[in-house]
Amino acid sequence: MAESQQPSGTTTASTCSAVTARGTHVFKIADYSLHKGLGSHKFIRSATFAVGDYDWCIRFYPDDGGFREEGGRGYVAVHLELVTKNAKVRALFDFLLVNQVTGDRSTSHQDLT
Repeated sequence: MAESQQPSGTTTASTCSAVTARGTHVFKIADYSLHKGLGSHKFIRSATFAVGDYDWCIRFYPDDGGFREEGGRGYVAVHLELVTKNAKVRALFDFLLVNQVTGDRSTSHQDLT
């Protein structure tokens, strides 16, 4: 009688990891009050900065950027702009706005794809 053969057990595993990069950019707007009244859809652009293999800049709209309906006065808009041409990337980011006079802070969490 032939000896019985048991199949040997095989265990496999794999991992999928997203490539991530972290960075911080401080965009200080000197004489902020002088920028109010710039106009709807007009923005101030930060210097270009690199995070990971991509170049970015911040666009700050002191007059709400025209993104709010009438009556939205007093709001500002902040956008992250991907400067690197023909790039496709997903970004998770936070904006922290600090009133330099009062020290009040406001945070916005965003997802850009």
